This record gives sequence, structure tokens and C-alpha cells, in this order.
Amino acid sequence: MKVFIETYGCTFNQADSEIMAGILNANSIEVVDTQEEADAIIVNTCYVKLPTESKVINRIKKLQNEFPDKEIIVAGCMVEVDPKKLDAIGPNCSWIGTHQLNKTADVVKSAIGGEVTREFGFSDEPKVCVPKIRQDPYVHVIQICEGCLGSCSYCCTRFARGHLNSYPIEDIVKEAKQAIEDGCVEIELTAQDTSAFGKDTGERLSDLIKEVANLDGDFKVRVGMMHPKNIGNDLEDLIDAFKLEKVYKFLHLPIQSGSDAVLKHMRRNHTVEEYKKIVYRFKEEIPNLT
Repeated sequence: MKVFIETYGCTFNQADSEIMAGILNANSIEVVDTQEEADAIIVNTCYVKLPTESKVINRIKKLQNEFPDKEIIVAGCMVEVDPKKLDAIGPNCSWIGTHQLNKTADVVKSAIGGEVTREFGFSDEPKVCVPKIRQDPYVHVIQICEGCLGSCSYCCTRFARGHLNSYPIEDIVKEAKQAIEDGCVEIELTAQDTSAFGKDTGERLSDLIKEVANLDGDFKVRVGMMHPKNIGNDLEDLIDAFKLEKVYKFLHLPIQSGSDAVLKHMRRNHTVEEYKKIVYRFKEEIPNLT
């Protein structure tokens, strides 16, 4: 059996594809480089905004027309957010939901065997210390938590990813250490909101960054997107963590709008002034921060 994986969207989705590839490999299913070689094609979808939604819908339709002899399996956020539309455009497509990656091999085997199989719905199955095949052999992406604490009025990703589920610092550090030993020079800590990490378990993002950055080896740490409202009392310790030599001086902190009224309608739960205070404190302590 041979499978091609096509990925859309964020770094977290990229990591999901790497896990699916690792699970397939562990089950003696070959992951190939082109659609033409494959018996089945997995489309790992993004649904974050309308242009992306249109892109993945058109892609699924095109693949079905272009490769009628191959099984098309849809994964990613579309499976959880818009199953009715997905069923309408691909009634013969199998599905792998965002929380069902551990069933990837089973879905592929069933689909190639002629059975439409659809695995979706929520699960707390961890995505750390599991088989992965890296898309870039020198960059290792670690999902530190999944889901969020937000209620943003415009966001469908929260429905796909669900409630916050943080993974233990011990396991994340273990995965990072193995990646560094494998020769990776960049560790990316990713989530829907990295600043939400540990809010459900009592751990803190600043402590996680410090533990990873203090591992032996020649590497850098990149910290993924943070929601301003969740930084809170961890601000000063986060700044200390970002000061560490191995941490990229890069702050991914979306403001979304410069209007408090718009932010309120978006249900972002912070003000422009609160956002500015965070950025100013980081820049005061780390002038070269971008």
C-alpha cells in the first residue's frame, strides 16, 4: 500500500501530517512523494477562512476527477467543522478527524479495501512522543497542547480542535531531546495558542521554554502563536525565557484589530492597551525582538 499526504494550513496541521506519516510507516504502509504513485491520497484540510475553505473544496473535487482509481481520504479541520458539505462533495471519501490520527492506518487499509470509513469526534489522545516522519529533517515540530480557551466569534478552528488539552512538560522535553539527537537544529513549539499551555494542568509555557532551551546541543527554539489574553501573570517569566540564547527573538502575538470595539465584537477578551503593554515590556527587555 502506498499513500500520498497533501497538507494545507498551519504548523499544527503540518505536525498532524507528520504523525499520520509516522503511523503509516509504523504499519508498513509506504508514504510516497507523488499522487501518481499512491493507492490513496490523504488531503489534510484547513478551514480557517473562506479562501482556504474554497481552495480545499476545489482540491478535493479535482483529485476525485483526476484520480478516479485512487481512494481520497480527507483529514483535518473540515472533517470536524463541516461534515455535511464534505459528504456532499465527496460521498465516497473516507475521513480522519483531527483527534483520530491514531486510526490513520486502519482508515487507509479500509479505504483501499473498498470500504468508506469515517473516524471523527473528540479524543484526548496525546500528540507528543508518537511516531513522526519530518517534512524537514532539520526542523522538528512539537504540538505542546491542542484546543484553546477562547470563544472568538469568527473562529471555526475552536470547534475542530475542541477544549484545551496540554501535554506534560516531561514528554515534550523528551521528544525535543530525541529530535536534537537526531540532528534537528530547530525545535518549533506549536499549538492553537501556545500561551494557553498548562492552564488546564498547572504548568506554564515559560517553564516549558526554559527546559527545552536548556537541553544540550546546537539548536534554536521557535515559539508559536500566543493569545494576548492568556499571557497574564506569566509575562515576566516569558520574557526571561525569550532572553535565553537558544530562543528565537520572535514574538507571534496577533492583535487582530486596533479597535477596542472590534476586538469586543470578535470576543478577543483583551484591549489594544493590554496588547501594547505586553509588546512594550518585551521590547524593553529584548530590543531586537521582532
